Amino acid sequence: PEVNPDAILLFTRKNIIANPNCSTAQLVVALKPLHDLATIKRVVVATYQSVSGAGKEGMDELFTQTRAV
Repeated sequence: PEVNPDAILLFTRKNIIANPNCSTAQLVVALKPLHDLATIKRVVVATYQSVSGAGKEGMDELFTQTRAV
């Protein structure tokens, strides 16, 4: 789902469109209708991401750091 499809019309740089990570994308889809009803000025969010998303290198780093504790 799109939250701000009209923003593409303001796009001036060619061939580059940034996308948020999955947590942010889901959050803005839920917040947009609420923001339209009553302006949201601030949101504080904590997300917890799996280290496995960083691949083997991330897993190895976590293992090394955990052993050092």
